[in-house]
Amino acid sequence: MRIGRVSPAAALALAQREEAVLLDLREPAAFARGHPAGALSVLFSPRGLGLRARAALPPGAAVVLVAPDEGTGEAAAVQLVEAGVAVRGILEGGSEAWRAARLPEAAVSEVAVDELPRLAEVATVVDVREPLEWATGHVPGALLIPLGRLREAIPSVPRDRPVVAICEAGVRSCTAASIMAAAGLEDVAHVPEGSSGYRRAGLPLAYPSEEVLAR
Repeated sequence: MRIGRVSPAAALALAQREEAVLLDLREPAAFARGHPAGALSVLFSPRGLGLRARAALPPGAAVVLVAPDEGTGEAAAVQLVEAGVAVRGILEGGSEAWRAARLPEAAVSEVAVDELPRLAEVATVVDVREPLEWATGHVPGALLIPLGRLREAIPSVPRDRPVVAICEAGVRSCTAASIMAAAGLEDVAHVPEGSSGYRRAGLPLAYPSEEVLAR
């Protein structure tokens, strides 16, 4: 399977016409440092990429892939097409070419786990894990919205304060942050160390028996 290449200018035009979404397959840390504005972060994996991409994308959306290399882009395209996602092409030259063309970029702030107790008082912490994961302990005051429900739940996320996304290991939270930013939330960050890092740091945890789950 050979997928065509799309120039940065053509990819931008497709995105502006809402004919494709830029799907960034790079590591969350690279995405956070800088990515095409409006792109969604879905880390490449050899399996299961199609399901994760469909959970992140608007229904029926086609994509242009932002890949770290050609092999990753081609492998991702195969999975996505098999999952029913229309692939318009792979961004020619990747994120470096986008930056060189001086096209709009964005970044995602990263929050260290030891900052969360303070930030939880002034920001909305959105935990995008599944309920079974949430039950093992979560940041006190956090809002549970599993990643698969996030897009439909965005209207319920407060817009008058910063939003910090967290998951277990910093991958889904980066996806969540990208979804919320693309939906127009202006002050969005994520926690690279995730809930696992929060637990290792020995920080305070809350449990579902003590709080009402978000519905």
